[in-house]
Amino acid sequence: MRKIKHKLDSKGTKEKIIELFFEKHLKPTEIAKKLKIGMPYITKIIQKDSRYIREKETRRQENKEKNKTQKRIYAQKEEKRKKRKSKNIKNY
Repeated sequence: MRKIKHKLDSKGTKEKIIELFFEKHLKPTEIAKKLKIGMPYITKIIQKDSRYIREKETRRQENKEKNKTQKRIYAQKEEKRKKRKSKNIKNY
């Protein structure tokens, strides 16, 4: 009888998860889809790494900056819409 090595027990899988998260900066959901592994396992592996807290804070800051930029763009577009709308009302 042959033994089948379980996918999650593989050291290579753990290394791949760590590489995808810390080096390729993929989200855990993206890693789960790519490797066909459950989210709880991925989260467990990532949280055990010493770089996790620093990476989490870095991603939080990046998202904060991204949100600021998106809000600024939205406000600019909204201002243009208002100007256009007021011109249309005056010409009507």
